[in-house]
Amino acid sequence: MRSDAESLLPVSASPSSHANLGAVAIPESEAASLLFSHDKTMLIHSVEQWYSGTIKNQKILSDWFVVKVEHMKNFHYSIVFHEYLRVTLQRRKDDDQEKSGPRNGLGLQRQECTIFVERGPEEDEVIVGCELHEVPRLYGWWIVRFLRGNYNGAMNNNVKLTQKWKEMCYSASDFLRCLEFDLGVVSLCYFAKVISFWSKSRAHYHVAKANCYWFADIVYTQLKHDRKGTLKETEGGYVKHRSKFSGLRILFNSVSLTIP
Repeated sequence: MRSDAESLLPVSASPSSHANLGAVAIPESEAASLLFSHDKTMLIHSVEQWYSGTIKNQKILSDWFVVKVEHMKNFHYSIVFHEYLRVTLQRRKDDDQEKSGPRNGLGLQRQECTIFVERGPEEDEVIVGCELHEVPRLYGWWIVRFLRGNYNGAMNNNVKLTQKWKEMCYSASDFLRCLEFDLGVVSLCYFAKVISFWSKSRAHYHVAKANCYWFADIVYTQLKHDRKGTLKETEGGYVKHRSKFSGLRILFNSVSLTIP
């Protein structure tokens, strides 16, 4: 049986190996790797690589849409109380596809996937193929979690530890707010354009002016602005902690939400 990632490909195509984490070059199974991992190895694309791959493969990915954008915050496994976006994608099938089978010889079986979009100190990333787990045991002091290795996988270039660390962070995060869209309202390519635009607008990480809080907030705000009247917004109890570090809210300069 073909894997989820492989099923997006023409039958003649074969997936490339994803042996290393970090910002990887888009592999041969390009369109598939933007949504799924063909094995249990997490794929981490830079935002620009993901955007370029999405535009290049926009015909293949034309029936994929964003249906939910969740703004999340990690109080337990991040020194900086990291904020990011958890994005749910769904595929829309038309009647012709149902009758005639996969379009362009593609055999995509899964109809939904989740990706993670975040700003890091080195670059902005789109994470694919992450598996959420039961919330792990929380130790009383963050320094204990730090010393146990839950933060330092990427710094040590340890592939397995990096994946474990990220999955643990995502699994133990708290919900701030979310936008929900009807299927067909927010195309995958439009979403890719939004995150690419804001990633390049402040290309370098700044602890106060262009951090992970800013990036998650500006992308969320842009989507809300551009699709107002066609969405449902829900706020959780923790939304009051948005953009806060140690109880202090970080304020950002207002910007125009017009994307060329």
